[in-house]
Amino acid sequence: MAVRKIKANARSITGRNGYSGQQYESSLERDLLELLDFDYNVDRYETQPLTITYVGSDGRIHTYTPDVLVLYRRDIVPARDMPHILVEVKYREEYRGKFKELKQRFRAARLYARERNWRFVVLTEREIRTPYLKNARFLRPYRDVDYEPVREWVVLQQVRTLGETCPAAVIESLADSDWMRAIYLRELWRLIATKRVATDLMLRLNMQSRIWYNG
Repeated sequence: MAVRKIKANARSITGRNGYSGQQYESSLERDLLELLDFDYNVDRYETQPLTITYVGSDGRIHTYTPDVLVLYRRDIVPARDMPHILVEVKYREEYRGKFKELKQRFRAARLYARERNWRFVVLTEREIRTPYLKNARFLRPYRDVDYEPVREWVVLQQVRTLGETCPAAVIESLADSDWMRAIYLRELWRLIATKRVATDLMLRLNMQSRIWYNG
């Protein structure tokens, strides 16, 4: 449960992630939650998860609430070897402009995380708003679409037969009508979204992207 309630305000976008129901208080935090929701390594995550108390350079007691706690799965590789992370989400301009003000709270957060064998990281738009985010946003809905096992098998076998290929080549080899192409393409996107078919998601996904069977 969040330790600090997120309130709507005129300066930032607030809302809830459509899959996890977790709240966000900026568009950048919203984008991070979309990445976390798409990441198979993530077991769960929570926004405004805890409050850290520390003594500042002024000798006074201060508190700091990181934006997100990310807990990784322990039943798959590589997730089982990944330390859980506390995350602060900041736009680069704000991070640079307020660095002196933020430095003490971030030091306290790093110490808090280290004591629990976690990590503390600050993520900006440079790390969050990448082609991977666009791919995650596009593919995530396909995880939930209905599928037909025989059609899944057909697409998987065709990808396996073609070796390293691209979506355009797979679909053209399977269908000769726009209607069937659309059906097979939806199945291919679902297989990529569920990692049955692999691709480099750090590159913007399109019909010419390199894809391959993921064993």
